[in-house]
Amino acid sequence: MSETVPDHAGSTLESVSDDDLVAVTCAGDMAAFEELVRRYRTSMTRLAYRFLQNVEDARDCSQDGFVRAYARLHTYRPGTHF
Repeated sequence: MSETVPDHAGSTLESVSDDDLVAVTCAGDMAAFEELVRRYRTSMTRLAYRFLQNVEDARDCSQDGFVRAYARLHTYRPGTHF
């Protein structure tokens, strides 16, 4: 089954949905994943900080989360929260 990658030529990544960014990332476009990180980095770091109470540990935890998310993007179900 072949997946169609949305064509967003000429549009800014800020206007692209998370579902489409995941699809484009899976097709090899790292700029799309960078946009996902930009969107969620602050909230992930804040959440980690609430548990860890250390800024550097929270940043490390957030980064680890993004690395794991990237490795498992192929399991992402469109329509769910990234």
